[in-house]
Amino acid sequence: MGLDVTHIQLTLTPENKDDFFSIEDWQLVCNVALEHYAKYITTIDFFEFEDSIALVENETQYKSLKKTKGFNENHYIKVFIGELNDATLDGINEFIVGQGLENLITSQMKCNHDGITYHRMAFGTPIKVQGMYFIDNIGERNKGMSNQFYDSFKGYFLWGNKEDFELAYACVGGEWYLENWGQEAVDEMKQNFKENFIDKFEFGKSLLCVST
Repeated sequence: MGLDVTHIQLTLTPENKDDFFSIEDWQLVCNVALEHYAKYITTIDFFEFEDSIALVENETQYKSLKKTKGFNENHYIKVFIGELNDATLDGINEFIVGQGLENLITSQMKCNHDGITYHRMAFGTPIKVQGMYFIDNIGERNKGMSNQFYDSFKGYFLWGNKEDFELAYACVGGEWYLENWGQEAVDEMKQNFKENFIDKFEFGKSLLCVST
């Protein structure tokens, strides 16, 4: 089924400083109280990309994009129409300066919706948030969980009790996998889960992450 199950662990020395959780509304995303993770809470420098512009090649594509679910013109402070050339870039740069955005960090990317490609540029304002860094390569399982797992782990994104990890372990395999993959494959999945989830569990540091 379409869920990834990951064993992550909190850390004060992250491998990637983009890997962090904000502690805002923690009680809505995790079934264990924030106080148990207090030693990992730190101030994190981050960029908030609220303002962005888009460049669409022509009016026909722009009209088509506005009909797609993936494109919302209200998400942009300005949508430019034209080919990516020096004249267009001059106009974009003039707008950026006029908006006072020229000194902000930028994120540029190509986007595609319904076969139409356009350019997006977002402007990042530096902010500080209270959060916790994590490492996400402790253990991972993206197949092999029974229906009981999906019924049991609907309430939160993160789970932090040893009992949660043990319940997830009990959900590895199931009748469908036994019938279609065989006992040996199920035993191998369960052993892998035990080694990377159960055996490496540390309360107050380990979190079971369930994501689509």
